Amino acid sequence: MKLSTSRTQSSKGKKFLECKNILCGKFIWLEDAIEAVANNNAGTKDKVHMKVKINVTMDLNEFCREFKGKSSLG
Repeated sequence: MKLSTSRTQSSKGKKFLECKNILCGKFIWLEDAIEAVANNNAGTKDKVHMKVKINVTMDLNEFCREFKGKSSLG
């Protein structure tokens, strides 16, 4: 899955996860994916321990715009 930002007029700026295979064409809105994971994990947080690695591909300028002023280092 690859993190992308919508550029269509009706959902401009909305984040989504899309299949890396360009022939696939499937995607899920990021907020829906987060909600689905939260719902699936409800009540099991103390019972399940998972190590997760997430790779995000993002343009450096977009990264800087998104996180400017939202985080601090040190």
